[in-house]
Amino acid sequence: MKIIQNMELDEKDDDTSTDSSSSFSYSDFDEDDLRSCNEEFARSGNFDFDFSRVRRTYNFKPVIFNQNCFTYEPDTDEASLERLLKEAIKKCNKEEGTNLELVKVLRANFHPGGGITFYITFEAIDHAHAHDQPKSYQTMIGYLPMDIRVIYVRPKP
Repeated sequence: MKIIQNMELDEKDDDTSTDSSSSFSYSDFDEDDLRSCNEEFARSGNFDFDFSRVRRTYNFKPVIFNQNCFTYEPDTDEASLERLLKEAIKKCNKEEGTNLELVKVLRANFHPGGGITFYITFEAIDHAHAHDQPKSYQTMIGYLPMDIRVIYVRPKP
């Protein structure tokens, strides 16, 4: 199953960038910024953290849903995430005895390296419980072409 077909990361975030909206300098980052980032990271981990201001420090980036960094047009990154989430939900339902159904993707960050690790926050309904109200969940998924590894799925803390 080919979930993600194209991986072209934006390399415009290096120190030689001339676009002031995307340029970054460690001198722009004072001790208060670092403290608040550490507090935010402790609060949300890799999931709901806004890494855009500190991407060089952590090497994480947000997934932009309406782009196609991980796939080809007319597909979008959101559609790719939904396919990854279906695999994660299928595994969770089988192993945990749940009956989750994806409602929507809320937010996602990724970390490139020896593959891509996705940290996805999403809403799902667990039909195994009578209340059937959407709840927020988080999943960590490792991706290599032809290899999807669902590390875990959990309710959002």
